[in-house]
Amino acid sequence: MSSEGGVSWAVGWLKKWMDYYRDLGGGFEEEELIVSEKDAQEALAGEAVATVVALYIYPIKSCGRISLTRASLEPTGLRWDRQWMVVRENGRPLTQRIAPKMCQIEISLPEEVLYGKVRKPPRHAVMILKAPGMEELKVPLTPSKPYAIMEPVNIWGWVGPALDEGTVAAEWLTKYLELPSRLVRFDLDNAVRETDPRHASGHKTAFADALPMLLLSQASLDALNARLAKPVDIDRFRPKYILAIFLFVSLLQKALQPK
Repeated sequence: MSSEGGVSWAVGWLKKWMDYYRDLGGGFEEEELIVSEKDAQEALAGEAVATVVALYIYPIKSCGRISLTRASLEPTGLRWDRQWMVVRENGRPLTQRIAPKMCQIEISLPEEVLYGKVRKPPRHAVMILKAPGMEELKVPLTPSKPYAIMEPVNIWGWVGPALDEGTVAAEWLTKYLELPSRLVRFDLDNAVRETDPRHASGHKTAFADALPMLLLSQASLDALNARLAKPVDIDRFRPKYILAIFLFVSLLQKALQPK
């Protein structure tokens, strides 16, 4: 990110954050928001604007994460992120809100799939699911026969078809979660789920709640944990990117200084 781009990005996000805080009843008055491009240039002072300190994907919505060193960006977000979802018999999603044990389901994908340049995985490639007290489940990334279609699948107002991963996966999830469950895959070739135009017009996502990207700063987590008796882990928020943001923090401190 260039210095000029970083300045505009930081000032823009600072203003959005303060507007949001004010809407919630915070104490900012309009005249207090005096951060300018000049302020940002001074705050930058040769520092990096942001550094990516962690990068994650969550192949199955509400299940375990995979930590990456690099990632490929696709029209729906990071490759393999929220491409699968556990659903109930009526096609509605099962998440940790309903089935907390989902957080203990570990997911792994082969490196050739995570870091390979070819989008279509080889026939032998599988996604592996592990959970306490369960034999591991292997889900082929390229099925030997055509998918069955589950319809309708419903997530936050979007209704459409999804690819059913079959009986073996359904029985494994049903046994572990103790709830009738099926595993479905987003049909990237035929289904389109557009993002809410109020927040990100012209973009699309798979089974993420709302948007293809979720960014969290390490500084915000550190600030939260400083106020908690028992610190929380970054997993609580399930971000894709964790950034160390320097310029934003400098600008926020300047904006909050007594006048």
